Amino acid sequence: MDNGFKAPADTKANRDAARLLLTRDGVEPERAKAVASWALNDEFWRTNIRSFSKFREKFETLEAQMQRPQRGSGPMTFDEQRNRANNDLFMEIAESAAGGEVWSVDSWNRQIAQ
Repeated sequence: MDNGFKAPADTKANRDAARLLLTRDGVEPERAKAVASWALNDEFWRTNIRSFSKFREKFETLEAQMQRPQRGSGPMTFDEQRNRANNDLFMEIAESAAGGEVWSVDSWNRQIAQ
């Protein structure tokens, strides 16, 4: 896969990590390939997994994130997720504080004046 980075070095450490992932950790090759493919396409992980040793170390985290349901039509970036959570929280607070109506400039001014 061409992701803009050079291929990992064929070192003993990388070969050992791959072997241990499959033998000691009991990960089936197709499962490892699916997680690796997902990680290489993920905006965050493709820049943070630079060796097979790191891939093995983070395998469970990668797989859990891969299986996490996505909201919307495509995967959201961390900033998009944070903004959506903040907006949702703001709306909940605004609705409860304003008696069901969303804050506006007028309601904000009434709150300050009290």
